[in-house]
Amino acid sequence: MKDDLGKITDTIKRSHFPGLPESLEVPEIADLSFGEGCGEVFLAVLAWILAAFLILLLIWLFGALLWSLVLIFAAMLYWIFFRALRLVFKNSNACKDDLGKSFRFAFGYTLLYSFWIYGIILLAHYLV
Repeated sequence: MKDDLGKITDTIKRSHFPGLPESLEVPEIADLSFGEGCGEVFLAVLAWILAAFLILLLIWLFGALLWSLVLIFAAMLYWIFFRALRLVFKNSNACKDDLGKSFRFAFGYTLLYSFWIYGIILLAHYLV
């Protein structure tokens, strides 16, 4: 392998990287200021406790909302599947040996039991 690039540090200048300091010196600990007294420390601890309480409250509210949505979705699926199956089996004698009538019942029940869910999703999409 032939080295035709030379020293990589000769081709890269520090001016190409804006925002970097010229020297990377660590400041002395004595130069740093930590505040004016105990009052600021007390207010900071109080603010953290308040923020933690608000975050816990939001997590609890989100969990309650998520649980209620799961229950509503389970109720919708129960109503769709079992109610639809009940009606299909109720009309099975009328559709016996008649494929056209079976397709009409299937299409009607599909619209009846599925279309309103898509309508709710569409309304939620355009309203929110």
